Amino acid sequence: DEAIEGGVVQAARAIVAQANGNHLTAFDDLRDLYDRQPNLLVKTSDSIRRQAYSTPLPISYTAGVLAQVHPSQTTYEPTAGNGALLLLADPANAIINEIYEPRAAELRSQGFDVTQHDATQYSPSRPYDVLIANPPFGTVQVDGVGPAQRWQHGPLNTNQIDHAIALKALENLKPDGRAVLILGGKLGD
Repeated sequence: DEAIEGGVVQAARAIVAQANGNHLTAFDDLRDLYDRQPNLLVKTSDSIRRQAYSTPLPISYTAGVLAQVHPSQTTYEPTAGNGALLLLADPANAIINEIYEPRAAELRSQGFDVTQHDATQYSPSRPYDVLIANPPFGTVQVDGVGPAQRWQHGPLNTNQIDHAIALKALENLKPDGRAVLILGGKLGD
């Protein structure tokens, strides 16, 4: 599934480039690619534990358009997976984090420079114009057992990993920057 997804994302990048800025054409062609791709339904205990559920390509592209991702601007993706949310980003101007080595390797094959940090604790030292993310959702148990882990960001406290990653990632967004965050609906504290 990982290899198929990596190939599909690379095909999607070519579709977006070929559409030459025509968002409707790109979206329709990405929807067609998504409809024709094999079902990526195999989940291992590891992929379930890591919450490795990728954003469908038409939604990824729409998120990039909404965030106004532009190759000339710096884009940060804290949990990049295989790069679906980066279809409009220039690898030279992207700040990419992906903790899982096989996916980090796939991103490197697409030309991205990748860090591999815990996104609940890491924020790049330089500011960025755009933040785009679909982090893993839900709670995480401390050491896999016991109560849910909690994260504190200033006055905000949450046990939802997606909220913790989003709060950390927003720290270095430029004051006039833009963000599109796909987050779970469960409210934190």
